[in-house]
Order: sequence, then structure tokens, then C-alpha cells
Amino acid sequence: MDPRRKAAHAVIQMLNESGYEAYLVGGCVRDLLLDRVPNDYDIATSATPSEVQNLFARSVATGIEHGTITVLWDQETVEVTTFRTEGVYEDHRRPSGVQFVRSLRDDLQRRDFTINAMAMDLDENLYDYFDGQTDLASGMIRAVGTAAERFQEDALRMIRAARFAAQFSFSIDPLTKEAMGRCKQDVQYLSVERIMTEMDKILGSPTPHIGFQVFLHTELFHHMPPFTRWQWNQERVRERLTHIPINCQRAGKWVWFLLAFGTTADSLESRARECKCSKKDSQLFRSIMEILAQWEKVKMPDEKWMKQILLCYGMEPVVESYYIRQALTNETGLEMKELRDWWEEMPVRKVTDLSIQGNELISSIGKKPGPWVKGVLSELCRLVALGEIANQKEILLKVGGQIATKYS
Repeated sequence: MDPRRKAAHAVIQMLNESGYEAYLVGGCVRDLLLDRVPNDYDIATSATPSEVQNLFARSVATGIEHGTITVLWDQETVEVTTFRTEGVYEDHRRPSGVQFVRSLRDDLQRRDFTINAMAMDLDENLYDYFDGQTDLASGMIRAVGTAAERFQEDALRMIRAARFAAQFSFSIDPLTKEAMGRCKQDVQYLSVERIMTEMDKILGSPTPHIGFQVFLHTELFHHMPPFTRWQWNQERVRERLTHIPINCQRAGKWVWFLLAFGTTADSLESRARECKCSKKDSQLFRSIMEILAQWEKVKMPDEKWMKQILLCYGMEPVVESYYIRQALTNETGLEMKELRDWWEEMPVRKVTDLSIQGNELISSIGKKPGPWVKGVLSELCRLVALGEIANQKEILLKVGGQIATKYS
């Protein structure tokens, strides 16, 4: 058994033995029914936060205002939340308060979608008051109760509906989708951080186009920050986001997404920053776009050109740019197998793969350290990668000395 599930079961058992109801709830139950490994296991219980803390010495009040206590069990952490109902949502994001209750049904009734509103006990008995299992079997995302009320409580639920549709290749219930169209303006109140967390999950899903089709159909994009501040062509966005390269991984999908909205090399940095992308992601996206620009100029790349690109950028951005170019132009000038073979046969892929180090080069040449060292090593790396010289210490020092004369 998954160690995280084992820990959750142990926590539930202790709660049960102490006279409290306790169940696995939400996404973990959904994933178990889909034969997927859950990312985490959440527990809902009739015990109050103070009762949970008294029962588990190793616990932390991580969200006590919402009734959540994190229990430390063995090497795992398990979130335990008291059954609750929620007050009025005043900002389309958070309830004004919560009220702890002793009823599992009342707790499940406040959740977003029927497939997330199920509970399971230690004997794997399912508690499904809103036909979540039926919707799961038919591949349907349906709001619990009145959809408009759920979306008015928290506008992020509309974006989450699209995300679940993308992750599971599900459809959205017509009444739920209709309510999304009516409540679409409320997404303007959401933070970019919350939106982009969901967007990243959509782009990392197997079928992101399904989620984006929902956004396009309901016109959520027109009210969703930061896209409301961008100038973009609706037809291009619709066309591109309906046909996302299936072989691209997350980074390639992100670049495709940004390109769909008319992002250029000049606007990439600012738009990636607006989307709260990390510096690492931004650099990776830039590398992919730079390769695309160079590919456009070369048209028909040969082995030498491609090996230099691989050496400069590494395999990941090259592969992602390959699939993007293939989708844009239906031609790349080479097969993916060639590209991978060239990468594999390169004797070095970075400067640290060379048989010499900078101090050896300095000692051999008798020249003071300076920027020239990096330049010489980079050139040596390129020559070895292209097979023009061998990666042997004597040869590298000799050729390195010749190259160093170019530096004053």
C-alpha cells in the first residue's frame, strides 16, 4: 500500500477508535475510483480541531481557521479537516467564516463538483450523496447543487472545471457550463497566482485543448487576468489552442500557449512574469523561442548546425522547438531519430565533459586568468562535440593554446 495512504488509514483508525467519524474525502477518493494514484490523502472528521490536536501529539495547526490540522504520522503528513459548512463568500474567493458540524453530508454538500464530493471509510464503503460515482463513470464534470451558487462562492471553480476536464478528458455538464457563461465576469476578481496554478495543471495534462475549449466556449479568457491586458487575435487563439502539439511536454505547451496569444521575443519576458512563471521556466521558454527563430532562418538544418544548437541549448528545448515547428509548418528538415542520434553520439555536451579544466589550461599556456579561459573552453567543447578534435588532454592543451592567441 502507498505509504501516504497507509498513514491516512492509521489516522482514520485512531479517530474511529476514539469515537469520531473519519473518512478519506475529495480528490483522493475520486482518483482511487479511477485507479489513479492520488497526490495526497485528505481526511474529513467529526472531531473538532482541538480534539484532533489532543488526540495526535505530533500535529500542526496549519489551517485551524478552516478546521485543518496537519498530522505527522511516521514520515508522512496527513491533513485532517473538521466537517464544516461555510459562510457567505464576500470576494468570490473565500468564505466569511466556517461553522463546524457533525454531519458528513453537510460537509460534502459545500464542495465544488460531484466527483470531488465523495467519501470513503476504512472498509472502502463509499458515501456518495450527489451521484459523483455516476458522473465519474460517464466522464462528466457537474457542480454540486446549483452551479451558479457554487461559482459565485468561488469563481476559481470555473477554471477548475476546465482543468478537471483537461486532466481526465471529461465533458462538462450542460447546466454547469451554462452557469460558467453567466458567471464568467467573476473570474476578474481572482489573483493571477490562483489562475496560473490551474493553468499550469491544464498545460501539464494529457489533453489541454479540452480545457481551453471550455474557456473559449464560455468566454472566460475575456475576463481572466492577465489576458484581459493583452492584445490578442481571437481566431488565432481559438485555432492554436484547439490544436496543441501532442508530443510537446509542459514547457513546449507553455510556449505554444504564449505564441497563440501573440507573444513575441520582445514581450516574452514581461508576459512570463505576468503569468508568474519562475525564472527557470522563463529561460527555458526563451531558449525554445530562440531555437524556433534560428530554425526559421536555416530552413533545412544539417548535422553540424543541429549539433551546435544542441550544444548551446541542450536536448529539452531543442526537442520542444522541433515539435512546435513541426506543428506550425509541417516540416523540420530532419527526423526526430536523427536529432536524438546526434545527441547521443556527441562525445561532450558541456564544458565540464572536457578532459581538461581551466587551471590546467592556464598553467599550460602561462597566461593570467581571465575571461579568455571560458571562451577557449567553450570553443574546445564545440570542436570536440562536432568531432573535429579528440577529447584528449594533450590535443586540447595544444589547440587551446592556439585559440588563446586570439584573446588579447
